[in-house]
Amino acid sequence: MKADSLLETIAVYNALGIKYADQVAHVRLPQLVEFIGMLPFGARVLDVGCAAGRDSAVLREAGFDVVGIDLSESLLELARKRVLGVDFQLMDARELNTELNIFDGVWAHAILLNLDRSEILGVFQRIWKVMKLGGVLLVGVKEGVGEKFIGEALVENMKRRETYFEQSKMGDFLRSSGFKIVKSYVSGDILGRSTTKWIYIFATK
Repeated sequence: MKADSLLETIAVYNALGIKYADQVAHVRLPQLVEFIGMLPFGARVLDVGCAAGRDSAVLREAGFDVVGIDLSESLLELARKRVLGVDFQLMDARELNTELNIFDGVWAHAILLNLDRSEILGVFQRIWKVMKLGGVLLVGVKEGVGEKFIGEALVENMKRRETYFEQSKMGDFLRSSGFKIVKSYVSGDILGRSTTKWIYIFATK
């Protein structure tokens, strides 16, 4: 794992642990249902930034062979206890250490916003290499410009960085990495935060 500012964000999620996991456990993203519908039965799927395994569990229930990766050991420990049948691994998305061309689908929701903008192209290039030809990628990031540090009230206002993206620029990153855009749109926040908008992009290799 790279030694950089992401360590601060990882420390926040390690401290949040079960508080964070329980806070978002009820969330069911409609984009996940659409993603599942684009994959063949028995597909091998990579959940990038799996946290405590909420989305990995849904993917597993859909009949997929799922690998979940994250950098929070606290959340991974919860994932392994709560979700059976998923291979949860401590792994950095910027340094994917898997075989090439093995995943039918990659689910990357709310993970890229933790990274520096300069790292995004490299992550997409690595994801492209581990996906099968015709594989499906879902990217979900917060819409906006720049970045800021967010204080988490549940852990004494420890701060983590969030990076925001423009829809067109995110599309450029994907196309530059070899992906074809299938669908791209902006949606409201499922938690009801009126000032938060999300960019969702479905792309194929």
